[in-house]
Amino acid sequence: MDLRDLVVYEEWDVAPPAVPPRGRLFPLAPVGIGTPETECLTSYITRLAEAHGVLTRDLVVHELAGFLGRAHLAQSRNLGLLSAFWRNETRALNGTRTLAHNMVQGLEALTGRQGLRFLTLLTWTEVLPVQQLQRRSRAWCPHCYEEWRQAKQTVYEPLLWSLAPVTICPRHRRLLQGICPYPDCRQRSHWLSARSRCGYCARCGRFLGSSVAPAADEGDSLTEQEAMARIWVAHAVGELIAAAPGLGFVPRREQIVDAITASAERLTGGNISAWARKLGMAVLTVSNWRWKEARPSLWLLLQVCARLGTTPLGFLTGEASQVSGQAVLRHELAHRPPRVHTVVDPKVARRALEQILAGDEMPPPSLREVGQRLGLTYATLRHHLPELCRAISERYRNYQLAQAAETRRRLCQEVREATLRVHEQGVFPSSYRIEALIGRPHALRHRPAREAWRKALRELGWQT
Repeated sequence: MDLRDLVVYEEWDVAPPAVPPRGRLFPLAPVGIGTPETECLTSYITRLAEAHGVLTRDLVVHELAGFLGRAHLAQSRNLGLLSAFWRNETRALNGTRTLAHNMVQGLEALTGRQGLRFLTLLTWTEVLPVQQLQRRSRAWCPHCYEEWRQAKQTVYEPLLWSLAPVTICPRHRRLLQGICPYPDCRQRSHWLSARSRCGYCARCGRFLGSSVAPAADEGDSLTEQEAMARIWVAHAVGELIAAAPGLGFVPRREQIVDAITASAERLTGGNISAWARKLGMAVLTVSNWRWKEARPSLWLLLQVCARLGTTPLGFLTGEASQVSGQAVLRHELAHRPPRVHTVVDPKVARRALEQILAGDEMPPPSLREVGQRLGLTYATLRHHLPELCRAISERYRNYQLAQAAETRRRLCQEVREATLRVHEQGVFPSSYRIEALIGRPHALRHRPAREAWRKALRELGWQT
């Protein structure tokens, strides 16, 4: 046999391919990492819940709460605990502390997606203190929302919008909005809540985007110089966010000390006191920064950099020794909001709380509502009058539990009556027929309603 007559066929590798490990959740890609418009972590969580077709509440409570050390939220039926979590803790998910770190680890483990720490400020943990770093509630640019929807792009919330010093959209030169524009709502939204949806009000559920400039109800129309100053702040902070993935080092507090020393050496011959006075800063404040007894807030860091003619990123990465000390802005940056110290008259507050407890107002007001009536925060009331506050909270909680029990009772009654009515028609009372008859989709997903339906089926002789 002539070997030249042999046919050589293609060789195949029949070894099974390596299958990457599967995550419990869909590995949703974050938006804009490495750009000033990087998505924030709470926005990512909201979009992840939407990708799985569940409420944000269900994703957080049943999948993520354990990573946060909040596993009790999954078993708790106390709506007050969940409300307090949405209100007080969710903004920290975009920040620099343990809550953000734990959430990032949990999401990376469940999705298999790495690099989610860049959706937070964790890169700058050692540099930026938490005081007045983030907004307490959501803020957004209606024009960005509208543009993304019209272009069929992903509607999300940039991390830039979560930072307190950023008050303007640099793309549209419009102030960020924080209150729902619809007259019958006019509410603020938490960064994460039970029914969060990116671009929609968490209270009324309507879209927040608009191509029309909002009415000037904030009491201020910015001058050109004021607008330019705020836009510079947005660009400077956006530069920090964009640079985080590409940094070859972990920013440390020592870099602030080195930057101050280098800048003072160039501008005032190493005289720190003269350097502080030149920049309009208190000498003691700058001394605390140098001796690592305090860190400059993002507000003060921006002011120092604006007066030096650099940006926070440049200041922290070694440009401080090169700047000439020539201010980059002709208008001073807006000062950070002053801390409001509430003056409380305990006797007056006690009489007001006792009157509320003695009254028969229905529904009974919550402690938060009582505080709003008195012009005080619920935390202030709890500090001065803990016993009365507990009584008000307990009465409000009992009312909520009673209302919830009555709602379940009515639902079970409706389900039972609908089951009997369908049975009389000679057809099987399926869950679809029952829900269509009572006009409540997915009503039988609630355990009491499902048990009432099955009990009625057994009484009617149907097998369940």
